[in-house]
Amino acid sequence: MSTNTTDEVPCREGRKAQRQLYEKAHQLFQDRLEVFIDKVEYPLPYDLCDQIRTVPWNMPCMDLSISNDLREAINQLHSWYHSLVDWHLWIDVLKKFEGNDAWYIRKRYIEPLAYFCMMQPSSTRERFGSIATNALHQANLALLNDYKDQLDQDKRGYLSRSQREKQIRCLGKSWECCTGFQQALQRLDSKDFSRASYNFRNLASHGIAPRFEQGETNFVKRSIEPWSELVEQADGTYQLVSHPIKKAVCYGVGGTRPLSFQAAYDACAKEYLNALATFHSYQALVRELIQALATGYEISN
Repeated sequence: MSTNTTDEVPCREGRKAQRQLYEKAHQLFQDRLEVFIDKVEYPLPYDLCDQIRTVPWNMPCMDLSISNDLREAINQLHSWYHSLVDWHLWIDVLKKFEGNDAWYIRKRYIEPLAYFCMMQPSSTRERFGSIATNALHQANLALLNDYKDQLDQDKRGYLSRSQREKQIRCLGKSWECCTGFQQALQRLDSKDFSRASYNFRNLASHGIAPRFEQGETNFVKRSIEPWSELVEQADGTYQLVSHPIKKAVCYGVGGTRPLSFQAAYDACAKEYLNALATFHSYQALVRELIQALATGYEISN
């Protein structure tokens, strides 16, 4: 006995139409991908990962740890870059569609790429901060006089970004290339990106992120502001004046407007260039460490 219902026929027809839409969109995407030319350095080199293992570090297997840290950081940069390329091509494909068709393509193919890419500036900065801490600390243990095997996180358990990068300054004060690395690291995921992305990463992790293309979020925002009161002026009029100490709870109404895919992509692509600069500055720092470890001479802290 058949269990088909009359509702299944239009459902199957809808799925068939959706498949045809996706196949058409994919064909347009593949046409563009086939002729795409990389405009930045790609792929990134892995040779330094092998060089790390040619010198003696503080303890056995530490060369493997530091080498693998760098290898995985490169893998993650490649993953970000691949997603950026796909995002860029899908934005162009989307121009060929309208209405519900465009909505389906945005939801299925573009928004997941955009979400992933928008999270990468922050995670990349944290990642390089973490692996630099380890590399510097282990090189210091091997080469610096009276250097202790102690890190701030040993007591605190967790370091904020500012705490970690402050520690890097201390760990790297004996290394010439550390200043350049720190400067590059701090250009990544800066306040400029936060403003351009409407604070997307932070809101996506801890609240409700801005939407893409359509729809507003966070219609009511609570904040603590200076208390305002009407103060009589010399001419008998009244003026609203902020109290120098007293605070008040305020609720603002307005919402966060949606991010356009193109504006978000442009901001994120700029961040990827900052990530490449961070990668190259980290390479320079690690090469300096390798050179010192190869000589085996202790240096003053």
